Amino acid sequence: MKWKANAPEKNYKTSVKVLAVILPIIAFISVWAVLEAIADINSTIKYNHYYACEIVGAESEKQDDGSYIITVSVKNISSYQTLLDRNSIRVEYGNGTILENRMAPYPDTEILRSINRPVIPSGRTVEHKIQILPPDGINTVRLQYYGTAYGRYKITGEDNESTYSLKLS
Repeated sequence: MKWKANAPEKNYKTSVKVLAVILPIIAFISVWAVLEAIADINSTIKYNHYYACEIVGAESEKQDDGSYIITVSVKNISSYQTLLDRNSIRVEYGNGTILENRMAPYPDTEILRSINRPVIPSGRTVEHKIQILPPDGINTVRLQYYGTAYGRYKITGEDNESTYSLKLS
């Protein structure tokens, strides 16, 4: 077989050369992004309840300054342990007016982290204290778990609200 010594070399335009370099990079990034999105969706909807808690009881105690200390029993109904934050329970009255939690937070350090955000094991119930100062004439408040909760029903919009009414004593 003979080789032609003076065969003309094929020259491509600069735009074709640039596309030949950029297209594989774009394809790789696109595939990576799609795989990340699929993994995120699967981790979110893999279980019926990922992190979910509900309020199972509450008691109130009036203080000398007119405020109330509410002890809320929170049950972890998920298959995993979860953390209860200082603002996980929302207290409201009337048509949605929110009362501020006046309980002084602990300093946020690694040593006191378990006090600031107690871990609730799966299926267990813990007590959480909240201090509120309702306006005069308010004798009933609604407590709602407002912490981090991921569940299949929350994603699909079928999640029912978990509220608990408490008569202040």
